[in-house]
Amino acid sequence: MLQTIQARLSFWVITPERDAAETVAALRTSWLAEAAEGSVHYCVAAADDSDASGAPVHLLPVRRTRAVPPDRKAFELLPDDDAYKIREKEAYNSFLRRKVHAMLVAMAAGAARYDFDYAFLLDYDTAVNVTNLQQFANALPGGGDAPIFTGRCIQRGLNQPGGGRKWVARYMRALAANDTVGARGIAEMMPPSPGGGPGLLFSRGLLRLVQPQLGACAALAEPFAMGPGKFGGGDSMTTRCLASLGVRCSNDDDLNLAGERCPMAHGCALERLFRKNPPWLYRALRRTLANASAIRRKKLRRMIDEEALLPDDAAVSFHHVPPTRRARAMDTDPRCAIRLVSRESRAVGWWLSSCLPYLFVAGAPKAGTSSLWRYLAQHPDVVPPERKELRFFTPVTDAARHAGAAVGELLSRYANLFPSIHPRDFQVTGEASPAYVYSAAALRFFAQPNLKLARVVLLLREPAERTASEHRHKSDQPRGRRWTGDAPLRTTAAAAHGALLRCGAPALYTACAACAAFGGAAGAAGAVGGAACNGSALEVPPVLWQSWYHLFLPRWIETLRGRVAVAFSDELFGDAAALLARLGAFLQLPPRAYNTSLAYNTALRRGLAGDAAVPAAAAREEHERRAAQAAAGRPLLLRLHELTAHSVVETDALLRRDHRAGVPAGWLRRAAEAEARTAKARGSYRVP
Repeated sequence: MLQTIQARLSFWVITPERDAAETVAALRTSWLAEAAEGSVHYCVAAADDSDASGAPVHLLPVRRTRAVPPDRKAFELLPDDDAYKIREKEAYNSFLRRKVHAMLVAMAAGAARYDFDYAFLLDYDTAVNVTNLQQFANALPGGGDAPIFTGRCIQRGLNQPGGGRKWVARYMRALAANDTVGARGIAEMMPPSPGGGPGLLFSRGLLRLVQPQLGACAALAEPFAMGPGKFGGGDSMTTRCLASLGVRCSNDDDLNLAGERCPMAHGCALERLFRKNPPWLYRALRRTLANASAIRRKKLRRMIDEEALLPDDAAVSFHHVPPTRRARAMDTDPRCAIRLVSRESRAVGWWLSSCLPYLFVAGAPKAGTSSLWRYLAQHPDVVPPERKELRFFTPVTDAARHAGAAVGELLSRYANLFPSIHPRDFQVTGEASPAYVYSAAALRFFAQPNLKLARVVLLLREPAERTASEHRHKSDQPRGRRWTGDAPLRTTAAAAHGALLRCGAPALYTACAACAAFGGAAGAAGAVGGAACNGSALEVPPVLWQSWYHLFLPRWIETLRGRVAVAFSDELFGDAAALLARLGAFLQLPPRAYNTSLAYNTALRRGLAGDAAVPAAAAREEHERRAAQAAAGRPLLLRLHELTAHSVVETDALLRRDHRAGVPAGWLRRAAEAEARTAKARGSYRVP
């Protein structure tokens, strides 16, 4: 029969010294909110950089110096034989062993001081289903008085009857005799310990039993005392310590919770209850299995641990689930498309998870993307890469750059360029490469299912002004002719204007090979020609065709639908706060105030050293001055307006058909004036 006595639980959390107050606050509002009042002990060491003041912590008689790495990220991905990794890893593990040993001593002393039946030792990033842990503890034999130490005790070795005790006895004798070399050799031959990540459970009876002898285990916490092997943290130290005292980790057979003795719906197998990975990893594996073919499913079942196939609510705990005040229970950021990385192809336990990039400013050049990106990067949720523009896709300089690369390989290459974002960080990353709007490869890439949560912002500038601005910018660059062409812009615009008068705008677009390749232009790419056009040839440089937005926007909008937002530089220069509020809602960023007093990469500072920023008011005045010059009738700008007027009208119609705000009224006014001039000129045009 099942026990009906409610076991009293006590939680002992290995709490980091850095961000201790925030960690405790997050734990108290997440899974440990279900724990009984006063039953949770947040354990920290004294440290030079601790911020635990004001938090309800249990201060341990251990000190963390600045020589101890703050976490595993500093060395985890380095090769195992790297000298720096060996040194830093042991400094980190040795400190953890000292800390956990101090916690064991405190727990054993607390067995008499505090009112609990079982103490659960867990990392701060171990998520606990307190209800399931309570049911499991209720079913354990002895009601807390039996000497029980258990957890994920599924490995063979120290946890098996007789397996490991002799090793530990020899090992402890070597340590006592100061035989460091012998102790390390024995440690290397020792079998691995039970995994402590998902938590270890100790009965009151066991803690009272071992309390007088725990001091002897302090030697295990010394540097390299556990040997240079992989398993050298607090859980390994705990298991070896208790094994030397004649106590081993109780496995499934010891607990005998099969059949009616088990209160859990999916059984009491320890590997099912204490999970070594976060819940979202198992969900991803289950989805992979469900979508696989029958043959593939059979192979995957051999690779995937049985625990991965069980529902999340069947578990007592999960490892690698950092606490956060941004979500209830074990939920992840809804903006996070989870990327799984397997460090060993057949070892689910070594799979890591992070968030794929989410935020992309994909166009257009010289529209203010530098300023927009710098404003968005002020948000605490946004973690930018080292460079604003990664230029992974380069439609002008190398359109076939990633041709032939498999989707998975391409995604891996791209994702590796970004900072690692944990699914529980509630932060996003991304980039701003304005040339992407013209890249069919970029569109296909962002449309793939793996990036189905990603959001794309297209920032557009009045086309004639954009062309003139980019030409000024690119003319000063060594490779600028790839964008501007060999001829001066005045000559290029005159030739294009002649083709416009002869053939009309739709025929003009066929001279843009990149437009046709993208799928926006009607007809085949090549020169404007035919009998009606007198067989003339024309080359259209990127600075001009990149302003024909209507040839590129339809596919972005049709493909990504609600995942693409269109904005205008007029909004950015006119009312940046309103634009950022709109884009913040689109990007699912919590509301905040942005500092928009500076403008970046503007004509006023371009090419100068240092941070290319000027007061936004000055940039706005420069923008208005150039617009006034156009209105005053500068011939080149007037001609550029005529070459882009049809595109402005088509872009406006496209946006309105999709129930979006159309282009700014000023664009339409100038386009109407330009089309009137074109019609008048066409009436008097004579083919040369």
